[in-house]
Amino acid sequence: ERIAAGGAPTDTTDAAISIGGFEIPSTADTYSEAAGVGDTIAGESGRIDISGKRSYTVLKSTNPPHPPFSILLGNGASTFGSKGEAYEAYETGAAGGRLDGGYTINIPGRYLLEVWGAKGADKNNKSKADSGKGGYSVGEIYLGSGHVLYLHAGGYPANKTGGYNGGGSVKDYGGAGGGASDIRVDGDTFYHRVIVAGGGGGGGNETWQIGGFGGGTDGGASNGLMNGKGGTQTTGGAAGVYTTGNWPHDARLVKPGTFGKGGSHDTPNINDTSDNGAAGGGGWYGGGAGSIDQDDGAGGGGSGWVNTANALTVFSASTDYASYALKDVQYHLTNAKTVNGSVTNGMPNPLDQNFDPAKPTAHGLTMTGNSRGGFVRITYLGPK
Repeated sequence: ERIAAGGAPTDTTDAAISIGGFEIPSTADTYSEAAGVGDTIAGESGRIDISGKRSYTVLKSTNPPHPPFSILLGNGASTFGSKGEAYEAYETGAAGGRLDGGYTINIPGRYLLEVWGAKGADKNNKSKADSGKGGYSVGEIYLGSGHVLYLHAGGYPANKTGGYNGGGSVKDYGGAGGGASDIRVDGDTFYHRVIVAGGGGGGGNETWQIGGFGGGTDGGASNGLMNGKGGTQTTGGAAGVYTTGNWPHDARLVKPGTFGKGGSHDTPNINDTSDNGAAGGGGWYGGGAGSIDQDDGAGGGGSGWVNTANALTVFSASTDYASYALKDVQYHLTNAKTVNGSVTNGMPNPLDQNFDPAKPTAHGLTMTGNSRGGFVRITYLGPK
């Protein structure tokens, strides 16, 4: 607060102190030129004594500065265990996971939010096709004390089960979808996600049927009707369907992506024992599953999301918009973007050992898509 001599405290945004029109920087100890000799002013978070020498001393800072720091959750975060107080690391392994209980903001200020989606699974029976890589999203937000962030790092798929946080699953031998990574604010549901990085789609049955990349406003997809399509800003990716010949099961067994989840295969193909269709990656909207008949298709990638005014305008066309909890301007991101996993050197490497929380955008190591389990990183930038 701002404390004025001879008057009651008044609210301000900079938590400075003013006496007789002279402002006291919160980081200082002693200043001269004060008015009101002999007065004592006590504030909620600080106390000032004005002596006969017409000077005053800040006995307790009203807004103590805090150095930059980062929190990393993800697959390999334990490599930062020796970084000290500037870096908190929480290891998830390739399976991904969440930070239990969330992270409560107790230092108000601006925060940099970053998320990396997980890679999809390669075809696990005589592997022929690669899967899609995870995407990346970044943005800044001002957060006051008391807000709670829920951190979810997407999982790399295990066997037939989709990756943690929305990756689609398969029933036979196709590649499962990678999980999305996201940060949620003041609620732990898909409708509280302020930023999302899409997970990659699973690989298909032919070498050219590469799983769609995750991230970006639209997740990726391989060419051809049999391959699942990428999620968008308003809908899940369509499922791949083989529409000719004696293969009638796709429409019933292969699913499109939905809000937050990649498309899966409901049951094994009842007529074809070599079902090699892949599943979609998780994301803002998940990618669609690939066809399970004939040229078994690849899964589509999940889309990314950054909560900005422009993005909300696009999203308003979706039936999910009415349930979204973060429309208010206080939750909008600035300096935000979402990058798909195919962009050359399009994202920082979250495991760069030279990362400095004091210079979080001065990237050293970069990479083209994320090829492992997902990551979430939040970095305190300062009070404004």
